[in-house]
Amino acid sequence: MVFRPARDAVEALAAANACAPSPVAETDPTNPDLTVTTWAPCNNNTTVRYVVVEGATHAWMGHPAYSELASFYLGEPYPNLDASRAIWSFLASHPMR
Repeated sequence: MVFRPARDAVEALAAANACAPSPVAETDPTNPDLTVTTWAPCNNNTTVRYVVVEGATHAWMGHPAYSELASFYLGEPYPNLDASRAIWSFLASHPMR
């Protein structure tokens, strides 16, 4: 099984939404470990963003590891971004129509 890079999926979303072809990459001013790449404008008033977190592992970010075994296999959680809050913020700002 071959897994393609996550960026490939994001670029496909940008193309499907007819976004501007040249994205803009910026470092988040509140967290220099975050690089946010944005494709805009897009059809239907959408925006496509791709966030890379330097130093993150596969552990859930912003919360302590639930076991030593999890830390061993997933790495230590990245402490400077709360994944739960980030997801909720996204969902709350994009209500279902």
